[in-house]
Amino acid sequence: MEAIGTLAGGIAHDFNNILAAINGYSELCKMKAGENSPLRDYLEAISTAGARATGLVRQILTFSRQQEQQRRPLQICEVVDESLKLLRATIPTTIEFEITKASEVPLVLADPTQVTKS
Repeated sequence: MEAIGTLAGGIAHDFNNILAAINGYSELCKMKAGENSPLRDYLEAISTAGARATGLVRQILTFSRQQEQQRRPLQICEVVDESLKLLRATIPTTIEFEITKASEVPLVLADPTQVTKS
C-alpha cells in the first residue's frame, strides 16, 4: 500500500503542475474576454472542470498521505449540488433524483474533497 501511495502521490504532483497551467490560463482568458464575451460560458466550463480536477488531485494526495486535509467553513448544500452534477453525468437519465434541502443550513467546517467521498 505504501508503494501505491507513493506512486499515486508522484502522479498527482505531476498532474497538479499541468492543472496549474490550465487553471491559470483559463483565468487569464476570462479576464481578457470580458464579462459579455460569447466565449465566457466556455471559459467558465474550463474553470469548473479545472477546479474539479484540482479537488481530485487533493483527494489523491490525501490518500497518499502527502497532503493534509484542508478544513474550512463551507456551505454543505453547495458541495451536495456539485456532487449531484457529477452523479447526473454518470447515472442513466431514467433514474431521477428527488432532493429536499433545508432553506437555511449553517456553515460546516470540512474539507470539501473529503465530504464528497462515499
